[in-house]
Amino acid sequence: MEKAPDIFYSDDPQDTEHFDKPAPGWGFLIFLALGAIVPVVLSGYRYMSGENSISLPVMLGLISLFIIMILFFHHIAFNTSYHIVNRQLKARSGFFTTTINLSDIESIEKVSLIRLPVGWHMKWGKTRRGRCNRFTNGIALSTSSKGLVYISPSDPDAFIERLRAARL
Repeated sequence: MEKAPDIFYSDDPQDTEHFDKPAPGWGFLIFLALGAIVPVVLSGYRYMSGENSISLPVMLGLISLFIIMILFFHHIAFNTSYHIVNRQLKARSGFFTTTINLSDIESIEKVSLIRLPVGWHMKWGKTRRGRCNRFTNGIALSTSSKGLVYISPSDPDAFIERLRAARL
């Protein structure tokens, strides 16, 4: 069985189906590794040095928690995809999926720094969602129904053009 390419799209501008599965950025992977390794090393050091009366079950519990976090963010990093079909953008990042009607998109902006790569945030009545696997070179979609949504396709410029063509 052949492996499907990471990017699918037709040369026909009327064909609005487009699938993009970007590779995770190095910054995201380094952040993931450091965020998991540093706490494990520090808790192991504190246990071995006897500096703190941290018990073995507590240390193993912390290490288990960090392993779960590593798996969670690994799943996000390698399972991020964007699919434009039936006048909708389906942005998937790990376990999180956001479906946006293309008619709800108010503005499309290329951003150099993604302020919320993963998750959901609400502040002063404004919602932001992150469906990314990179910290840089992404797109901010301002929508009427979902608020601000950050995505990180493989080629932001080409993806913006596909979004604009699909909105017509």
